[in-house]
This record gives sequence, C-alpha cells and structure tokens, in this order.
Amino acid sequence: MSAGAPPTRLPGHLVGGAVVAVAAAASWYVARGAGVDGVGLARFLLDHGAVPYAAGLGWVLAAPGVLGVALLARRWSPWPWVVAVTVHLAVLLALALRLRHLVPDVVGATLGAHTVLGLASVAVVVAERSRT
Repeated sequence: MSAGAPPTRLPGHLVGGAVVAVAAAASWYVARGAGVDGVGLARFLLDHGAVPYAAGLGWVLAAPGVLGVALLARRWSPWPWVVAVTVHLAVLLALALRLRHLVPDVVGATLGAHTVLGLASVAVVVAERSRT
C-alpha cells in the first residue's frame, strides 16, 4: 500500500461480518430452529409478566439488523459496534445462564466461541479506528 492510499478496513469487516452471521444463525435458531416459535414465545412471556425474558428473545431476533447497522456505522466511530456487541453478548450470556436447563450443550459451546469472536471484533474495530 502506498503512502497516499486509504487504509483498508478488511479485518474489521471480516470479523464483524462473522459476528453478524453468527447472530443471524442464533436469530434463526430462536425463531424456527429450536422447534419453538420464538416470536410466539416472546409474546407469551410478555403476557405473563416475564418482560426481561421477552426483551432478551426480542433482542436475539433483532440483533442481526442492529449489528449490521452498527458494523456499517463503525466507518465513522467504533462506538456503535462496541455498544451493540456488548449488549448482544450480555443478553446472550444472561439468557443462556438463566435458562441453561433449556439450552443444549452444543449451543453453550457455540456461545463461548461467539463470545470470543465478539470480543475479538471489538478489539479489531477499536484498533483499526485508533490507526486512522
């Protein structure tokens, strides 16, 4: 790369894109793959006063869109990405720990890997931004 060329942000796009892809897979799993209607379950929980659980499920369903927008916004600032990933990981971990009797072991292992990937993406995006 020459001195006048703009810096590339490919690593952040790749790692961030991987986080968005895993979030999309989690959203699909909650919505359809777990054998339950995730939206119906969120409504049921909301109707029965379990607002934190309903909000957590709602987040999991909406997270791919929020993370996608935050990934695009990192062009101007890393903070939307940092906040979105932090909220995403906190909600996933809280739900998995609180509902661990409903979470298969493979989902727990995947969540651990996703947490590492999410934290790595924050580090990459912040490091990219500090170089510019």
